[in-house]
Amino acid sequence: GLTPDEFAAANKLTVTEAAQVMQQYSAASKVLKRMSEIDPEFKKQVDALFEKPDEYVSALGRLGQGIQTLERESKAWIVSGIGTTVRNVIGTSVGLTYNSAASLIEGSLYTVGRVLDGAASGKRIETAKNSLGDTMRDAFGVYGYMAKGGLSTEVTDTLLQHNPALRSNILNVAQDAFFRKAIFNASVEKHMRRAGLDMYEVIAEGKTIPASVLKEAADETLKATFSYTPKAQKKGIQTFEAGAEAAGNLFVKAAEFPGGSLLATFPRFMSNAIAFQYRYSVFGAMSGAEDLAQGALLKAGSSGGDALIRKGQQNIAKGVVGTAALAAAYDYRMNNQDTEWYNMKNDDGSTIDTRAIFPLGPTLAVADFMAKRKLGLEPKT
Repeated sequence: GLTPDEFAAANKLTVTEAAQVMQQYSAASKVLKRMSEIDPEFKKQVDALFEKPDEYVSALGRLGQGIQTLERESKAWIVSGIGTTVRNVIGTSVGLTYNSAASLIEGSLYTVGRVLDGAASGKRIETAKNSLGDTMRDAFGVYGYMAKGGLSTEVTDTLLQHNPALRSNILNVAQDAFFRKAIFNASVEKHMRRAGLDMYEVIAEGKTIPASVLKEAADETLKATFSYTPKAQKKGIQTFEAGAEAAGNLFVKAAEFPGGSLLATFPRFMSNAIAFQYRYSVFGAMSGAEDLAQGALLKAGSSGGDALIRKGQQNIAKGVVGTAALAAAYDYRMNNQDTEWYNMKNDDGSTIDTRAIFPLGPTLAVADFMAKRKLGLEPKT
């Protein structure tokens, strides 16, 4: 056992204090031993807590450790390859292109609404110019931050200096940090601009960015890089999207159980990919139209509704972009049935396999199914 001197050194105590503590431990040990001798049931409880596990429990523990090791190693093997990094960069770049196109459409709808608003009377041309300028900055501002990595890093550090939890959440993956910083900064700037504030002026004055703005920007950043964790709905499920997010939350939690990631290696990516496909489709546009109508009714009844209208505009824009992308893919597959559905031809005759590139792969799969049905061929997808 330990001597008082050794115990004192380990616990940063004086020798006298260490001896007193050890004496208390000794007295407690004697009490436990005496009670164990008197009461067999008590002895069983003590043994269950402190004795070595039996062979059955040890075997289960070793099995669980083996499964966890296999999960870690398999994930590390998948994500460490250069091919995975290249596919992630291409996929995120395509996703940003979708987002920029949707921002242009949504900004145009927003501009029309502002110009027709009664508050713009007498200055509609000036309002249109300012709104269109803001729309261009919203759509393409992210690329400016990507081109100026130093500025992007400095702005991100300033925005998150009082919110380290968000920082660790959105910047914890090295290969995504380049995209995430740019997306996050552009999103904060957009939300501040929509609130009538200039992000850089707020920073220069040393003021704190509202936590709600940072949180919204963080969520948009994670969604754009397919890393967002679906949340459980605390206020009840009131819309289809809320129900889908609740289901995604359960799916991600289920994959956290031992062995779960062997069935769904990247559950967050899968849930984000499904959500992306829904939003950028005709169904997403229909959901946006519903939000827009509900928001207009609420606003007419003087019960707010502006936030719902903005959400409806965003969803309509995404639906239009996704539907246009599907139409382009459909036209491509109608004219290129001489190659597999997942191949995209280059000018030199070579092909690119898009099966592992999201969202190109799923879009081409659906388009090829539609094209083959139209041509009377048997779909293979």
